[in-house]
This record gives sequence, structure tokens and C-alpha cells, in this order.
Amino acid sequence: MPFPPHHGAARPRGPFAFSAAARARRPGAVALQCAVAARPPVRPVIARGMTPRGKQIAALFGIALAMSLPKKVPCERPGRTCSVLGPDQRACRPTDMEPFGVYLLELATGRDLPIAYSTDLDCD
Repeated sequence: MPFPPHHGAARPRGPFAFSAAARARRPGAVALQCAVAARPPVRPVIARGMTPRGKQIAALFGIALAMSLPKKVPCERPGRTCSVLGPDQRACRPTDMEPFGVYLLELATGRDLPIAYSTDLDCD
């Protein structure tokens, strides 16, 4: 008997329940019925008790966090090409590690803003 007695309770159901047809096809082997069950509706991530002002603050915090992620920008400005000689006479490019929001502002204005997490020489 593949199922333990449930004392009058119904057999387990669901996407991984053992089907009688599968047991009849292969006696001695246990088969799983892999039917796709109807899924419950997706619940929202934000709690129902969150106020509209709290949602606004959470959205602004998320946007600020995304804009502060680091982005490596070659030649210290987007869309620019440059090359300098490094300390051992190799071709190098100055690169900035700057916030993503600053990168977008530089891309929109076409100017280098003096805000960066770090500045390095990237040599080949």
C-alpha cells in the first residue's frame, strides 16, 4: 500500500500525488503524477497595511539605492575615447568608478562631473 492509512481522510492531492493510473501501468514502481495544478493568485509584495506615503518613501529609497550602484566608466566620461601611457609604457585608459545616477547625468549632459567612488588606470 503506497499511502499510509489516513483514518478516513482523503488521499493527498496535488501536482505530486500518486495517480492510480500510473500505479496500474507500472506495478511495483512508484510514479508521480506531474500535472500542473491551478496556482493561487500572486499576492502583492507590499503589505496591505502600508500607507500611500510609506509606499512613496519605499519607492524613493529604491530609486536612490539603484542610482548609487557603481558603474565603471572608461575615459572618465561616457562616449569618449582616450589612451595614455602607463608607468611601464603600456597603453592605459583612465577609468572612473562612479554612481549610476552620475553616469546617467554625464551621458545626458556630455560633461564630466567630478563625482566618483574611485579613479584608476586600466591597462591592457
